[in-house]
Amino acid sequence: MLQSGDKVYLVEGQRVGIMPSMEPQLRSDPWAYLARLKPRGGLFGGEVAPGSSVSDAWLLLGMYVVLGLVFSAVCAHRALNTGQAPIPWFFAGLLFNAFGYLALLLRPAGGEAPEARHAGVVKIPATRDPQACPQCGAENHPAAMICLHCGARLTPLTDSEVTKLRAGSN
Repeated sequence: MLQSGDKVYLVEGQRVGIMPSMEPQLRSDPWAYLARLKPRGGLFGGEVAPGSSVSDAWLLLGMYVVLGLVFSAVCAHRALNTGQAPIPWFFAGLLFNAFGYLALLLRPAGGEAPEARHAGVVKIPATRDPQACPQCGAENHPAAMICLHCGARLTPLTDSEVTKLRAGSN
């Protein structure tokens, strides 16, 4: 409660009542004095003094982690596409961010990675050798009934997959 001898200062748009005995502390370090008067907030306005604080460090750490996750995903994707092991490049992107990706770009492409070899749906190759047409010699599928090149009738060496499916549905 203000008394008749107390002074009022306007600090950061707020009126601050000061007892005469506290005036030297306000003049010597106004930020420290006002920090004791302000409520301590966890998110906004809880800083003790202007400048760097703990929340700035957490913000920078969070930005580093987000960039690390982005670059780790990009590095792993690029490593898969260039035939290199994706796991080490994932961690290189996570730890070194853009420098890890730059190192990956400067590295020559490797052989085909095991994960890249079976990506997506793959057609299974024929289990029998193709048959040659007796008239023109063109190679045809072993289940073909007609030559694709000359149209001559062929004797199928095996049943086609469609025929096998129809026979199995009856």
